[in-house]
Amino acid sequence: MEDDNGGGIECKICKHWLHPKCADITDNEYDVLTTHQTRTVHWYSASCNNKSVQMLQLVFGLQDRLQKVESDLGSVKNEIAVKISKIKSEYDAVREDLKNLSQKIDVDIKQCKDDSIKQIRSLQNETQNEIEQINKTRGQRNLAKGPGCHWLTVECRRRAPGVGSMPACTTDNVRDCCSVRCL
Repeated sequence: MEDDNGGGIECKICKHWLHPKCADITDNEYDVLTTHQTRTVHWYSASCNNKSVQMLQLVFGLQDRLQKVESDLGSVKNEIAVKISKIKSEYDAVREDLKNLSQKIDVDIKQCKDDSIKQIRSLQNETQNEIEQINKTRGQRNLAKGPGCHWLTVECRRRAPGVGSMPACTTDNVRDCCSVRCL
């Protein structure tokens, strides 16, 4: 800090040596600066002093901004955590709804299939009863008229449900699938 010749002082920032009189330092100030034992007193030239004030203001401003950014970041992290938790909860609810819906669809499909089979069997029974009634009526008429068609029979080109590889008749295709003929 002090020149070896005892006539100058060094700026701690720019490292230039100045005479105390050129740096506008009184003899008392010079003595304090050069004899301070702990070296915690620092001297800066006038231009470096002005720049250091500006720099310190900038540093303190940056520290304030950094603290605000860190605080805002903490808030954003908390908001994100809350939103992620909400999304996970909604996702789990949707998954549960889809699972329940899938189960309901399976039950409804089975019920629809069972109902269709019941309708087909009912239609087959009705058709068989009508055929038997027609056979009875025709049989009585044909007996009086002589030889001819005495009996009607229903022949299904498809197999009964669950037998073979072809599907059973449905209410939509029974007329196309089955044929009635005389014996």
